[in-house]
Amino acid sequence: TMNATTLIGNGSFGWIFYPSLPISDEMNPNMVSKVFFTKEHAVNDYNRSLMMTKHEDARKHMILPTKMYSLTYESLLSELKNRGDDEAIKLIEQHVVDMEDTVCDLPQVIYEEKGDSYHSFISNAKGFDLKESVKYIIQMSKSLEYFVQNELIHNDVKPGNVIIINGEAKFIDFGMSSRFSEYAKVAQDYEMDYKYWPH
Repeated sequence: TMNATTLIGNGSFGWIFYPSLPISDEMNPNMVSKVFFTKEHAVNDYNRSLMMTKHEDARKHMILPTKMYSLTYESLLSELKNRGDDEAIKLIEQHVVDMEDTVCDLPQVIYEEKGDSYHSFISNAKGFDLKESVKYIIQMSKSLEYFVQNELIHNDVKPGNVIIINGEAKFIDFGMSSRFSEYAKVAQDYEMDYKYWPH
């Protein structure tokens, strides 16, 4: 039984657990799982991320998913009870109350690696190394350029969506991402109002 919570992230679209919630005894203990609130965000995150796996160097820039499957609310709570994770159980039960509905199936995506967020790095009460921070920012800039070159727009770039693993900054959370062609279409159709533009 674990004393500490295994919930390592709680965002707008779901909960992140480490180690991942198992679906078999063969599950890699170093993997991370994200349980999404809606199927739409889970599918988008999984498909957009998976789209990049055809590129050999994708792992330099992002944490890739390995699989997606549906998890019942009961099995999620059962697994957390086995872990002794009372903190996560309270949070999830409160979420169900807030939703004012019965949660049956929760989509889950398994990711390859675990690391610490860039947000944690820059929020450290003891401060952070400026030179190291600049190194990460340069890596992030190259990753964003890489995504655009491969016709992917992240759309949710923030410190919490960057994970530091072995000195490398990698992006996560592609649930709001879009193909470059889709993004361009929206921009093209948008009626711009110039009255607020400086003359």
